[in-house]
Order: sequence, then structure tokens, then C-alpha cells
Amino acid sequence: MEVRKAILAILAVLVSVVALGQGRGIDVSRYQKKIEWSKVKGAGIKFVYIKATEGATYTDPYFERNFAGAKRVGLPVGVYHFFRMTSTASEQFAHFKRTMAGKSMDLVPMIDIEVSDGYSKAAIQRRLDEIIALFKREYGCTPMIYSSQVFYNRYLAPKYNRYHLYLGRYGGKRPVIDGKGMYTIWQYTRHGRIAGISTAVDICRFNPKYSVDDIKIRKDGK
Repeated sequence: MEVRKAILAILAVLVSVVALGQGRGIDVSRYQKKIEWSKVKGAGIKFVYIKATEGATYTDPYFERNFAGAKRVGLPVGVYHFFRMTSTASEQFAHFKRTMAGKSMDLVPMIDIEVSDGYSKAAIQRRLDEIIALFKREYGCTPMIYSSQVFYNRYLAPKYNRYHLYLGRYGGKRPVIDGKGMYTIWQYTRHGRIAGISTAVDICRFNPKYSVDDIKIRKDGK
């Protein structure tokens, strides 16, 4: 058991070293508390996804501060909504849209889906399709999908394999999805340490086939 732990620790370090050379990103929410964004940028972080909303009523209390701070230092900013099956797609999207009023994203919006709330795969996919359509209509681009590898393969694959996928898998192994396709971004740790953030933070890196340019919102909205 101790040998296994040591091997996993070494793999985690090696993954972190490789990621340094490929452009790391982070995603943040209230759990990271007050962030010193100039230090984050100075640590080599190349982009950030910030939690805005969850369900039909919850707004992350640090969203406004995080959005303004990351923008101020010039980091490419994406924003995500934590999707729940406890409210309709239209209710959730309306809440996200209100929260984003007057703000512009640099990166395509992201839908974070990692809990089933007791619903079936078919029901989850129907409602996810509805909110994706609303995002496309409003922002002129296809949202990225965030999930864990396990949840994605159980509830979403292979239907959404053509989308940009931001997948969490830890312990040194890259995400593998069922069916044809591949991940765009790999969240490789939930316990990262970055200058300017006092708590652990999720850190990710791109699939070598992709870069920040691939997830930017274009001037025409696409």
C-alpha cells in the first residue's frame, strides 16, 4: 500500500512538471475565497474558468470579485454554470444570463454537469440538450462540457463526444471517453497549489491537440 502511494505521488509530480510546459489553467469558485489574481497570472496560469451560477437561483458569492480580478490582470476568462436536474433548462439559463448581464467572456461558456439528482441518462440528456440550445442561441457558440470521466462515460458518452470536453481524472492517467473522440482539457488534480490562492485549487492542461485559441469566443460570437 505504501509503495502504491509513493508511485501515485511520483506520477502526480511528473504530471505537474509536464503540465508546466503546456499551459495550465484553473477553475475557481467560492471555495478558493479571496484570490490575488496578479500572483496567479505570475505563476504561469494561462486561462481560468469561474463559477457563476448553479441551478435556477444560486449565484457564487465570489463570482463578481473573481470575474473582475481575472479580467483586470488580462487572463482569458471563461464562465461556467453548474447544471442541476432540480430545475428546468430555461430557468437555469435565465439565471445564468441575468448574472452575466453586461459582462463579456473571452472563452466559450461551460456547463458543469457532475450530479444526476436521481434522474436517468435519457432524462439528463434531454434537459442538457435544452440548455445547450439556449447557450448556442444567446452566445453564438457551443458550450464546453465539464464532468468527471466516470460521470461523463456513464451519462453522456458518446452523444457529446464531438463537443469540447473538460474532464476530471486524477492519479496521473489522462481521461478516456467511450466511443470516438477525445477530451480538450484535462483536470488532473483537485489539490493544486498556486501562488495567489490560499486553498487547494483544480488545475488543468490542454490535450496536446488543442490550445486556448480553440476555446476562444470569436468576434462574430463563434
